[in-house]
Amino acid sequence: MFRGVEILIYVFDIVNMDADMQRFEDVITAVEENSPSAKVFVLLHKMDLIYAEDRFRIFFEKQAAIKGRSSQ
Repeated sequence: MFRGVEILIYVFDIVNMDADMQRFEDVITAVEENSPSAKVFVLLHKMDLIYAEDRFRIFFEKQAAIKGRSSQ
């Protein structure tokens, strides 16, 4: 699984992101083991559902959580 991957684009649904975090960790682990030079991009989908005044705060909180769960 994930052999020969050059680019991975992982899309989180911001509303259900916490529930998807374990799957993200598993995918990142598999990519690191099988395609260590792959570039990984993470997108946060449905940010428009977050109140405008909370978007930057929530974005940076989720960014920190993603970085904390991956070695990149």
